Amino acid sequence: MSPRRVKRRPVQRPAQASLAIESLYDYFLMQLNSVLPSRATMPPARMTPELFEIVAERFKAFGEPTRLHILYELREEERTVGELVKATEIGQANLSRHLGQLHAAGLVGRRKEGLYVYYSLADRDVLKLCDVMCGRLSKESNVMRKALSQRSAD
Repeated sequence: MSPRRVKRRPVQRPAQASLAIESLYDYFLMQLNSVLPSRATMPPARMTPELFEIVAERFKAFGEPTRLHILYELREEERTVGELVKATEIGQANLSRHLGQLHAAGLVGRRKEGLYVYYSLADRDVLKLCDVMCGRLSKESNVMRKALSQRSAD
């Protein structure tokens, strides 16, 4: 069985996007394509300390439950800050700060229309990282449930 392939879609990137980020984006796509059914491997190109730093910064953006909640709410459609406040029940100032961090990490895009700023996922592939982790957690919890049910049956 061959691994599923992710189609690369055009993504709006910040003007300051560098060649290193382009390479990193390709690296993430390669990793996502190789995660199932086999384990991911490092790319054949040498990773530099700078690239490791960029990767770590991206993962930091996923390390906060509030930001994961925001990404979850953006999964279907773009939303204004006001819509996100209602959906997440997060205060506007706090939400705006997290949206700024997600935008700086390249995970969400934004566009201004009149008085409103609309936020959306920068790319649908953002959710694939979450899907991989949620799938792993689900498998681990199933294994734990089975182990606990066997223990209680003994």
